[in-house]
Amino acid sequence: MRLSVIIASLGGGGAERVVLSLCAGLREMGYRPELFCLDNDYIMSSDEDIETHTLSKAKSQSVLQKSLRFFTQVIALLKISKKQKFGYYISHMERSNIVLLFCATIFPSIIPPKKCILTVHNHLESSIKLKTLFKKLAAKVLYFSAARYKYRVVFVSECSRNNACDVFGFNQHDTSVIPNFVPVKKIHSKSQETIPEEWEHLFAQPVILGVGRLSYQKGFEHLLRAFSKVKECEEQAQLIILGEGELKNDLLELAKELNIINDLHFPGFVSNPFSWLRKADVYVMSSLYEGMPMILLEALSSSAAIVSTDCFSGPREVLAPHTSPTQVAQEIENHSAAVLVPPIKNRQRLECTDLNQEESLLAEAILPFLQKPLYNLSCRQAAFNLAQNYDISSGAQAWDNLIKNDN
Repeated sequence: MRLSVIIASLGGGGAERVVLSLCAGLREMGYRPELFCLDNDYIMSSDEDIETHTLSKAKSQSVLQKSLRFFTQVIALLKISKKQKFGYYISHMERSNIVLLFCATIFPSIIPPKKCILTVHNHLESSIKLKTLFKKLAAKVLYFSAARYKYRVVFVSECSRNNACDVFGFNQHDTSVIPNFVPVKKIHSKSQETIPEEWEHLFAQPVILGVGRLSYQKGFEHLLRAFSKVKECEEQAQLIILGEGELKNDLLELAKELNIINDLHFPGFVSNPFSWLRKADVYVMSSLYEGMPMILLEALSSSAAIVSTDCFSGPREVLAPHTSPTQVAQEIENHSAAVLVPPIKNRQRLECTDLNQEESLLAEAILPFLQKPLYNLSCRQAAFNLAQNYDISSGAQAWDNLIKNDN
């Protein structure tokens, strides 16, 4: 069966890595996935065996420019779909979901709504609150419409689905939960590679690692404050954050105020973060909200030591699967493969240097990984064992079951 898999771009984020893994897994199961990118951004490359289409020539830019390209992308998708019939259309993230829903609703003879699957990668209520007015309106129209017209929607965590059903009125029957998945063996193999020489010397000291876009969602300002407290006990500790984003200069200014600027490092986007995850003393996910964070699955596959906020949604379902997805950490929770800390409350001023209670707990949770080697090793071994639950083979099988049962 030929499948159309739609994503905004291949710009290097977690959802993009999910899509590439999905295409590879579905191809192994006998499907013929074709990748459709709304924008011409290719930080990551798709497999040579996966046919890729670009629906507009421009790269991702401002919200206005993206909006102006909307009808260009719609026309391009309809044109290809009219020539080549696809068994299913699977879209990922809001812009792609909007394009697919518009095409299927307005032109059902070309793209039948019953052959469309919208995929949500975030905790909707949390993510929509932080959008601009235009984006907030577009997202609400999208998901209320999807619920109203009973589109098939896939969520990456149970917590995300429950929230969407409460807020937007989705019928449970029209929704599914398929966690993100990764090529565990491939990631574990790549984690054995060496760190680039210009950064390798940092690992002679204790290293705390953060990975992700330098944006409000990822909560790196909270990690910086926690790191400043860690430095009181571990003077040689270094903080490395992999990624690019709009808050880099603000984070650098905060680091100066916290007097940690000489121990904070921004290597930028790296194609192989797995070796960094494996070699760091601890990986910390400080996010304010997620969906089902790919980086946690990749950290598990890299045998990383992990501390994560228990934010909505995904971290608890991944790192403490024996607990209820509705449970929220009130204190430091030690689990076999990782440590969960309470969600971090919103701070009105990024430049504030005083630590709140959650940031202090985050620092407290980090320290044992720097000071107790046997504890660190035990968590790493448990992490790799847990990663097997999220291998690409089980993920592709879940999508295969959804497609077959939907027919």
